[in-house]
Amino acid sequence: MKEKLYDALKKLVNLVEFAAQDDGGLRGDNWDEYEKEIKPLSDAALKEYENGLSTMELVEKQALEDYAAVVGKIFWVRDINGYSGTGKIHNLAALEHPILVVVEPTESKDILDWVGDWLKPTWNVRVLTSMSYEELVRCWIEGHQYNAETEEVQKTALVEALPPRELTQ
Repeated sequence: MKEKLYDALKKLVNLVEFAAQDDGGLRGDNWDEYEKEIKPLSDAALKEYENGLSTMELVEKQALEDYAAVVGKIFWVRDINGYSGTGKIHNLAALEHPILVVVEPTESKDILDWVGDWLKPTWNVRVLTSMSYEELVRCWIEGHQYNAETEEVQKTALVEALPPRELTQ
């Protein structure tokens, strides 16, 4: 399979190089070759790769994809955790009013945090609205949680915030 994938990638590189010359583009015969020969090989290689992964590896792959989809975005949340300046952990669950946070870069060890059969990722956030625990020096929210044994999923309640009107005009 690796040889087929290599051949598919080699053909794709040749097509891209052709597209860059004289604005040839991927159309007509080139597009047909891509659709008929290259895409099925790359799809098959991806499927074979995913079939070779354990349930835990697939869950970790999904958790990393979940994080990639939210990093840098702004959300309204009702549950947040954080460290105070004294090192005490605060778990602010079911806040009366949601707060605005932006998901920030997070180390993979925090995203790939296993507790028994559960993958319980946490994502670093920066609080954008005032709240009663302003002394928190590091804040995080829980990401979507996955059970590798039962394949149960617990989605985090996130409501994406729309940008202020003046930024979209």
